[in-house]
Amino acid sequence: MNQLPFALRTITISGLLVLVSSLASAQATRTWVSGVGDDANPCSRTAPCKTFAGAISKTAPGGEINCLDPGGFGAVTITKALTIDGNGTHASILASSTTGVIVNAGVNDVVTLRNLSINGGTPAQPGLDGIRYIGGAALNVENCVIFNFSQEGIDAATTAAGTFSLLVKDTVFRNNGGGSLGSGIGGIQVHPGAGSNIEASIDGCRFVLNRQAVRIDDRATVVIRDSSASRQFANVFNCVSTAAAAKLSLENCLASNNNFTASVGGVRSSGASATVRLSNCTIYNNALGVVNGGGAILSHGNNRISGNTTDLTGTLTPIAPLQQ
Repeated sequence: MNQLPFALRTITISGLLVLVSSLASAQATRTWVSGVGDDANPCSRTAPCKTFAGAISKTAPGGEINCLDPGGFGAVTITKALTIDGNGTHASILASSTTGVIVNAGVNDVVTLRNLSINGGTPAQPGLDGIRYIGGAALNVENCVIFNFSQEGIDAATTAAGTFSLLVKDTVFRNNGGGSLGSGIGGIQVHPGAGSNIEASIDGCRFVLNRQAVRIDDRATVVIRDSSASRQFANVFNCVSTAAAAKLSLENCLASNNNFTASVGGVRSSGASATVRLSNCTIYNNALGVVNGGGAILSHGNNRISGNTTDLTGTLTPIAPLQQ
């Protein structure tokens, strides 16, 4: 009497295994989107999808989404290892009143965003964050333009315990943070949650007309190299410690013409455990040049700080050369 139910159970389980296997095999290592695509398509090169969100479910973990032609491919949430690359065309994300890309991947997943224009829309309906990095072993942002967001171009705010990586290279941040009357940070904010640490490298980036260029907070260790910031509305390179250490190193960076208000500082350290190291940096024509607001600002002695309304507030500590 139990043979029929057992047979039915066997058939059902076999059917589910076939379905799962079929869904897994349907995911491709490389998928494609097009401005004239359709998310009902398999996202192949000859039958592309229309949006990044539509392509993700058809892309295998660790795979890559590419763009066939110019288009706006929509806001997207990424929950697995993935690369999105707009190389060879104008690949855009228009994120009016929302966040362009949310990265909330697994603790071992690496996510790369490359060659994308991420647009927050109009001043009447600006986006929130260009990219919000919540989870994932590493986020790489390469050769992108991120603009018109009311909060941050990149908001790195990991929540899991551990140390996570952020790389931002050759990227332009423009008009983020809401300007002089805004409440957002602006270009990049690195502020990991309790128990979380972020090590970030910002290389070859440009910051223009943001509220701040870069702000780092507790448990962030950030290196900025070969980058420039001008016409920010608030502090430019800002290291803030509230309850834990924050470490910012600047190498060959420029902060100039940041003077919308009398309180704009080119480089600022705030809080007892905030440490800034300067090497070969140029800080010209700002309202305030270098501001030590309670932390430490260490100089290798090869920086150029002049032409600011006030060049130095607080103490700048020379770093003695290493004896060999």
